[in-house]
Amino acid sequence: MLTPSPQTLLLTILLLAQPSLAQAGSTAAVAQQKLLGEAQALLATGRPVEAEPRAAAAVAANDKNPRAWNVLGQVRFARKMWKEAALAFERALVLLPKDATLHLSAGICYFEWHQLDQAEIKLRRSARLNPRASRPHLFLGRLARARGELKTAEQELRKAFDLDKKDSLTSYYLGLFLLRQSKLTEAAAMFQHCLKVAPDQPSAHLNLGLTLTRMGEKKKGRRHLDRFKRLTEISSEDHRMRIRVASRLRAASADLAAGRLNAALAVVLEAKALAPAAPAVYRFLVAIYTRQDRASDAKIAQESLDRLVGGERKR
Repeated sequence: MLTPSPQTLLLTILLLAQPSLAQAGSTAAVAQQKLLGEAQALLATGRPVEAEPRAAAAVAANDKNPRAWNVLGQVRFARKMWKEAALAFERALVLLPKDATLHLSAGICYFEWHQLDQAEIKLRRSARLNPRASRPHLFLGRLARARGELKTAEQELRKAFDLDKKDSLTSYYLGLFLLRQSKLTEAAAMFQHCLKVAPDQPSAHLNLGLTLTRMGEKKKGRRHLDRFKRLTEISSEDHRMRIRVASRLRAASADLAAGRLNAALAVVLEAKALAPAAPAVYRFLVAIYTRQDRASDAKIAQESLDRLVGGERKR
């Protein structure tokens, strides 16, 4: 019978006394997932500034996790930190080089950052990886329009619309392009289609109103311009407060039109904190939550809107 040496016994005791590497790794993974969950929850409630330290800590805990880089990219995207967001998505792509959504996210960041060559590379890669997706073509169309390549722009925007007619942005941006080309009848049809999908998109009402007015249909145009005003107007006796809230809703309208839903949510919630009884704020919240497929939140916002509008009518 072999008797273990004292050195062997000591080594065995030390190994048994400490957690296994697998346990330590599991604990670290759980901690990272907790940080990512907190970051995503904060992002979903329009608090990207608070979400960023948690997302950054998750990356620091394990920079080989593509989800951590993706969440960090989403948080920085919501803050409109285009360069930093693009770099985060690029790090995720090192780990998942064939992920179409990551290529799209990076491409949109490069587009917003005005790095059009890099944007085109990423967007075309995303389109190749997912040929049925409309968003790569939507942004390729916008990119071509920014370069003055009008034929390519129209082709890409029409392709985006054909691929996904239920995405309000595909009809909106095609309508905007056609309006700039003075193709007024087609432009009006696209804005009307957009409003069937997203009835309270302020920029679509504004541009449809302008288009119809240019077509000589002033009465119809006025209805949409008035709708745009009701969607964005803030009633307040405090002039400075009205300006502060209105500026946030204008920013939200621009973010909605560009599909930046988390960024739009963040500024609308700022507006809500400033003017919690403003119906326009809740109209934006209903539109954002609906497009985020957050039905319960959209319902709550709609109920608040109905109470406020009902109260105004009684007065």
